[in-house]
Amino acid sequence: MEIFVKKKWMQFGIFLSPFGILILVSLLWIFIIKPQLVHFIQKQLPKINSAQNFADIRVGDLDISFLKLQLSAGQVNLEFKQAFAQLEPLKIKRLRFQLDPFKLLVGQVSFSKIQVDQLEWAFQMTKT
Repeated sequence: MEIFVKKKWMQFGIFLSPFGILILVSLLWIFIIKPQLVHFIQKQLPKINSAQNFADIRVGDLDISFLKLQLSAGQVNLEFKQAFAQLEPLKIKRLRFQLDPFKLLVGQVSFSKIQVDQLEWAFQMTKT
């Protein structure tokens, strides 16, 4: 009888171990890796803005999907600087970038899809 119970517990453990690993990886992504990655990206935006003289980029919220290999940014505002300062700011409600998984396998970062939702921009000069 004991051998039968041990075999059942062993089969049960073998069956549940992939689910346990999947749950552990999911919890690590949701609570540790994803917030750190979003915080890192948000810290890089001021550096990007100061490194170039074309525009200031402001992002309201960021979301990263591990399964889709997708970065989504909401409430994106692009305010032009210096020579283009008289142009109206560009506003985007949602901007999505999807990585190309096949090029990522060989070490190249490229986007297979870029989607822009509700782009608002009046091509006119502001009064200065």
